[in-house]
Formats: sequence, structure tokens, C-alpha cells
Amino acid sequence: VSALRDQIFLTVNTLIIIIFIYFYNVIKFDKLLNIITIGYSINIFCGIIEVLFDKHLWTSKVLIYNLHNIPSGFFSNPNDFATFLTLYLPFLLICGLLCKSILNKIYIYSLVFLAIVLIIITTSRANYFALIFEVLIFVLIINNKDKIKISKVALITFIVFLCLLSFKVDFGLFNKAVDIISIQIQSLFNFDSASLTSNFRRELLIQYGLSFLVDYLFLGTGSGNSRVLMEEYKKYTI
Repeated sequence: VSALRDQIFLTVNTLIIIIFIYFYNVIKFDKLLNIITIGYSINIFCGIIEVLFDKHLWTSKVLIYNLHNIPSGFFSNPNDFATFLTLYLPFLLICGLLCKSILNKIYIYSLVFLAIVLIIITTSRANYFALIFEVLIFVLIINNKDKIKISKVALITFIVFLCLLSFKVDFGLFNKAVDIISIQIQSLFNFDSASLTSNFRRELLIQYGLSFLVDYLFLGTGSGNSRVLMEEYKKYTI
């Protein structure tokens, strides 16, 4: 149920973002963009602190899962944090296009870069694909003039990135990012039951859930009973 809820949330919000991008030149969104930028900045700052010092807010459940230096921001887990960063990234890109000050543009695009880094560190595979999808939609919808602006920013970022790699000033972050992404992509095809991989656990959840729904004919079991009964299914449906 939780996974289905997240998928619906991602899909609906992606449609809203597409509509927003389409009309950004027609409707004034200045105040909304300022609010989003402030909230985004605070979450980015919080995420960086978590990665560097392994210190988390009391709302985070990262330490319960025995995860270290993984950002969750003001959310309870890294996946929700990555979803927030991914969904609001197009708003930030639009803010970068609309603002006229060079310093503001540098600040906005720095936030974009840091957001992508934090999304990679969360190891949220769904948001890896969502990020690529959103960027493609963003590039397709914006007008040609803004495409040139974004292309210039992307080119400058790429050149700076190459310089950092050439002089090894990235402190090995690029290699770590590549390793994280490759491990997460490879895990999509790992269904090993012995090591209880993510895919295998999802198979079990589907099996438990379907058995549960069929037995109770979609009528439910009453408030609070589902958690207790689901424990019984875990014993007999594997």
C-alpha cells in the first residue's frame, strides 16, 4: 500500500510540474518560487550536514535502519527525501531561468548540483529514473531561448566538472557516485533469496498482500488487526 501510494504521489505531482513548466512564461510564480527555493535550501543544507557529520533530525529513522551518512532531511527516510528533491528540482531550474542576477543564478544552479549529489547518495533507484524523466520533459517543454540558456549552464558545469576530475579535486566523489549508481542498477536484477535482496523482499510483500486480500475478499479486517494478521501470513506464505 505504501509503495502504491508513493507511485501515485510521484505520478500526480509529475503532471502538476509539467503543467507548471508549460505555463511558467505566462503566469507569475515569483512568490511561490521564492518559498520553494528557501525550503529547498534548508533541506539541502540539512542533507549536507547529515552526509558530512552523520547527524540527523529527530524525525529521521536513518539510524534505526543502521544507515550512516545517508541524508533524509526533514523526512523520516532517504527515499522520501530523494522524492522531495526530485519533484521540486524543475521549479528550481525555472527559478534559475527567471532570475536576472548572476549571483542568484550561481546560487540556484549550485543548489541543483548539490541536490543531484544528494539524490545519488540516497540510493533511491526510483528517483534516479524520475530525475532523468523530469529533466527530459523539462528540456522538451521550455522554449528555444531558454534551451540555449540551460545548454550554456550545462556546458559550463561540464567543463568545471572535467577540470575538477583532471586535477583530482573531487576527492574521489565521482568514482563513489559511479559505484553507488552501478550497484543500485545491478540490484534491479538481483532476486537472491538467501541474502534477502530488495527485489526478493518486494516479492514477499506482494505475496503476503495478495494472499491477505483474497482471504478477506477486500473487505478488510478491522482497525488495528491487519498488522497482527500479517505476521501470521509471514509464517505460512513463504
